[in-house]
Amino acid sequence: MLGIRLALWTLVAALLLFLVVDWGTSVPTPRKCEQYDGDSREHGEIEQCTGLRSTVFEGAEPIVYRTARWFDVHNGTVTGVATVLLAIITAWLVFVARDQSKTTRAQLRAYVGVTTRNTPNLIVGENQMFGIFITNYGNTPALKVKDWGDIRIKEYPLRSELPALTFRNDMIPVNPQQKVPIEFQMIAALSASELANIRNDIQRMYVYGKIEYFDVFDEYRVTSYRFEYGGTRLIGMGQMAVSDEGNEQK
Repeated sequence: MLGIRLALWTLVAALLLFLVVDWGTSVPTPRKCEQYDGDSREHGEIEQCTGLRSTVFEGAEPIVYRTARWFDVHNGTVTGVATVLLAIITAWLVFVARDQSKTTRAQLRAYVGVTTRNTPNLIVGENQMFGIFITNYGNTPALKVKDWGDIRIKEYPLRSELPALTFRNDMIPVNPQQKVPIEFQMIAALSASELANIRNDIQRMYVYGKIEYFDVFDEYRVTSYRFEYGGTRLIGMGQMAVSDEGNEQK
């Protein structure tokens, strides 16, 4: 469709250029003209009038003839230049088509993200639990979705590495706008010292993980996430914060 439009606009531009050249190169030429006497149909004296003669079509050697002869003499050169121009236009059209394909895929592909469901209850002696939603914000399904996640209590600001886990064996599709609930639970119960450190923002509770999936174009995608909880402000709002690092989407 784009190639047809380009060809049509090229033809229109060539026609307009041709008309401009014809008008601009026309030369004034004297010619005889007859003058009528009033309303009577009798001829008056023959006088000289000025008209325009097209140098494109008229004359001893019009431009059309000279142009055709030039093309005939330089046929090889013209063919070579035309071939190069055709190759450039073809390459440009291929580039435009690929760029349009990338844009279309970006608009249609799946985008898997993570949001929080709840915050830990921070009750001493209980195994802390935390839930997330895996959501597909794209326009097509996310396929072969698998994930791992964990919840750990670490120093704040975080300086040590959070250990990575292995992916679960089950793989599921996630449809557009679908939310999949997932819950994590700490192995050890929350201690009094950990609670004090979390409240005083010496330590924080980190919820993190990774999601792998394929979009409908069979492209491999990864989403990493990390949330944190602790300190007077976050606990008072009952809200997890998105960590400055550990969040990435490819």
